[in-house]
Amino acid sequence: MAAWTLSPLDISFLSLESPATPMTIGAVAVLDAADVDSATLLALLRERAAVIPRLRRRLRSELFPVVGASWVEDPDFRVEQHVRLHHAVGSGEPAELNAWVARTMATQLDRNRPLWEVHLLDGLADGRAGLLFKVHHAFLDGLGTGGLAYALSDNGSPDHVPAPAPGPGATPRPGLDPRRLLGPLAGLADPPALARTAARALSTATGVITHMTTAGPGFPFDTVVSSARAFTTTTVTLEDLRGLRGVARGSVNDIAIGVVAGALRTWLQNHHYRPDDLRLRALVPVAREREPGSGSGNSFSAFLLDLPVHVADPVERIRAVSEEMGRHRAVGPEGGAGALAGLTNLLPPAVVRLGGPTVAQTASKLFDMLLTTVPVPRPLRLGGAPIIEVYPLAPLGPNQPLAIGCSSYAGRMHVGFSVDPVVVPNPEQLAAAVPAELAVLRTVAGLRAPAVKVPAPR
Repeated sequence: MAAWTLSPLDISFLSLESPATPMTIGAVAVLDAADVDSATLLALLRERAAVIPRLRRRLRSELFPVVGASWVEDPDFRVEQHVRLHHAVGSGEPAELNAWVARTMATQLDRNRPLWEVHLLDGLADGRAGLLFKVHHAFLDGLGTGGLAYALSDNGSPDHVPAPAPGPGATPRPGLDPRRLLGPLAGLADPPALARTAARALSTATGVITHMTTAGPGFPFDTVVSSARAFTTTTVTLEDLRGLRGVARGSVNDIAIGVVAGALRTWLQNHHYRPDDLRLRALVPVAREREPGSGSGNSFSAFLLDLPVHVADPVERIRAVSEEMGRHRAVGPEGGAGALAGLTNLLPPAVVRLGGPTVAQTASKLFDMLLTTVPVPRPLRLGGAPIIEVYPLAPLGPNQPLAIGCSSYAGRMHVGFSVDPVVVPNPEQLAAAVPAELAVLRTVAGLRAPAVKVPAPR
């Protein structure tokens, strides 16, 4: 049976998972499905998913589990187990969609099957439908998950979903394969190569340790994330964000992050915390082109960004974000949070597999939350039904009770908040603070009021 070996980084996402913290990523889309029935949409999704080779591969642990894992063809693959139809049971308002998303993302994927699901929720208000993509982070990374969404939409292609590339020991061997045991260290017989690998590991480890020791007082919570989940969303116009470029010389995404930082400050104040005493650090994933032959394995890179919630002036907040993001781009991510991923891929799979709890503890020292920005460059349709909203979904870590996903799509910035509501209560107030913060920023900057009526949180 053909097999494709997981990288140490992919294995780390498997090792980090627990019932309370599923390592699943994805996106939720809202369709204007008034003119298309749900049976047609379901049939299209199943038909298109069935011909994507990557989606037929499931996880197989090796004979010696600490050694590693592989992707193998699932002989029992049934697309209907992965693409499912649900029906709204209430009025179909946005709150029902959000609660459904939170419940669905809170459960772990079945490791005996390919690690992905697509869920369609019909019966929403105003003829709308919800489409949820749910993928294990070891199965596809953010780019791969976006490719899956494109592949299943109209005019998509199975080629949008990358296939895993064969790694060392891709053809299974009987017994204990030293290439799987040693991973990146296998075959380093010559001292110069070993020295180069050791030097790179030392450099990346130094970057990680530096960021751990410089972390300030973070989220005002000292607790482990529970299994409870909540999800809420809001949107603002890209036009209103672009109007602030004269104030902060950054990208629209930088300005959006600055607006989110202001919303966090408002939420903290409303919940009787002192943001002036806090330094919140966000992990900001960075899209990176795959290396030739890298297949569908994670190509993870990220920045560590100190969110300036302690800064009272809203204009200074977005300037601080833009300036820090500019410095990160100039230097690159390898000396920051990206170094953690680089270090992981320099370790043998056995070490990564056994060190999952240690990695999770290390991450809690590096950052307080995940904040991702995803551009969706072209309008999408499914069965002719236009997709009108898109929100990225990111996992919560053992000590990270908040993940924020932003996507620029169809003239708007769509912002979604995934939280543990036991630790971060009233997330709808956090969502409502985003358009309010943008309105304040534009007023302080002497700009006109927002181009459209500020939407209520969804």
